[in-house]
Amino acid sequence: NPKYLSWALKQMVSWNQKEPIQNLVHIHGDNDAVFPIKNIKECISIKNGTHIMIINKYKWFNENLPKIILAK
Repeated sequence: NPKYLSWALKQMVSWNQKEPIQNLVHIHGDNDAVFPIKNIKECISIKNGTHIMIINKYKWFNENLPKIILAK
């Protein structure tokens, strides 16, 4: 969708977060080509997780997300 792509690119280019958001849970794939993990700090790293891991790592999310949410 060209509208979504345009919106997404604008959001990435104009991101202006100076300080980390407190109590944020960041789950990130260690094989994400869009946002490489080498640029990410303090996250829950998912082995072989890609940018679309929400689709192909759904079993991990189904098992672990309730525990992560309840821990917050």
